Amino acid sequence: MVFNDSSSFVQYLRGTTAAVLIAAALGTAYTASAQDKTPPAVQNAPSSPMTGAGADAAKAALARASAAVSKATASGAAAVVSLKPVAGSSAANTFMWEVSSKTTKVYLYGTIHVGKSSFYPLPAVVEDAFTAANNLVVEADISVDTSSAEARKIVIYPPNTNLEKATSPALYARVKAQLQRYEMAPDAVRLLKPYMVGGLLSMAEMTRLGYDSSYGVDGYFLEAAHRTKKPIIELESQIGQIKMLDGLAPDLQIAYLENAVLSLESAKTTEQIAALVSAWQEGDAIKVEAVAKQTAALYRLNDAIDEKIIFERNIKMTEKIVAFLKTDQTYFIAVGALHLVGRRGLLEALRTKGFQVVQK
Repeated sequence: MVFNDSSSFVQYLRGTTAAVLIAAALGTAYTASAQDKTPPAVQNAPSSPMTGAGADAAKAALARASAAVSKATASGAAAVVSLKPVAGSSAANTFMWEVSSKTTKVYLYGTIHVGKSSFYPLPAVVEDAFTAANNLVVEADISVDTSSAEARKIVIYPPNTNLEKATSPALYARVKAQLQRYEMAPDAVRLLKPYMVGGLLSMAEMTRLGYDSSYGVDGYFLEAAHRTKKPIIELESQIGQIKMLDGLAPDLQIAYLENAVLSLESAKTTEQIAALVSAWQEGDAIKVEAVAKQTAALYRLNDAIDEKIIFERNIKMTEKIVAFLKTDQTYFIAVGALHLVGRRGLLEALRTKGFQVVQK
């Protein structure tokens, strides 16, 4: 199996990995309102997981998907919930917390990995904290190329197996129906593992409803850090995140795919995600957790998926943040918002360890 364009494959991995992490954490596809800019649909998908005539057919299918998704974005805009822009928000708090030790402080900002133009400019208190920090810390630096060869080995099935063989006939039929909804040929993705196919479907739906990974908050700060030559530190890595997803037990990978399909079949997705993003914009951590729990309760094995994708990662992230708090440097830490909330979130973990945690 060969991807003809390695740079497109890398970009696909970035977007799809983000979609997997978001959708699995919420138990639903991460969708919301249409934005001013028509996003580039599925242009970051791999050109094809095959060669020869099959590659040409797959390439054409993904091109048709791009056009279909762009068309759906325009035609479906009126039916999408509209969200308040962050700029000029009168909310008392943002989704940022100042964590203080005896020697320094860090700013812990919960982000959304995809976004829209109305997210910007971010609140002044957030921008000021970023400017004042000595270092930017992110989950993974998506601004640098990862190894497409290494990633291909992870996300693609070995010889003699494929997605159709790994899933039940009933689930595969549902997957095909969703792929065809976006005019994507099943053969174009049949060698990708379940979490990647689920992520691709989620990313296509995000795009259809107006979200775009190029407006992701993490990417915004990475660009600003490069521009101002601020050091960038990773809590994880792109390949590390992909390996983490690939390390999910086979039944959890299938459950993730099934949950992604179910979320696309549901008529409540837009309303649920609009509520989540609104709570994030208001800085309401309790509401963010409540919305996430409400949506996740609908899906199969979601607690086990969350254990791997959220909570086990939180333990390792906490250890690294504690190490930062022992230095005399200041850090602006941008991580997915769902890592912060709840009794097993980063905020509670840091409070338990005796640090002062104050919402800004």
